[in-house]
Amino acid sequence: MSCLNKELGKEGENLAVEYLKEQGYEIIARNVTMGKNGEIDIIALKDDIYAFVEVRSRSTDDYIDPESTIT
Repeated sequence: MSCLNKELGKEGENLAVEYLKEQGYEIIARNVTMGKNGEIDIIALKDDIYAFVEVRSRSTDDYIDPESTIT
């Protein structure tokens, strides 16, 4: 992953965190490694419900289904 992509991803995660906080979520953890290849971007909590959030950031306006960008 290039440095530019990492910066874009980090900015996307920061925006997602701010949005979740505005919605009343408490941010429990960020960038949690799950085994060799997995990572959870954000773990948040609201009203005794945990949300495991995958953030997808794009550098273009071209639409693509988020599901098709996950490997």
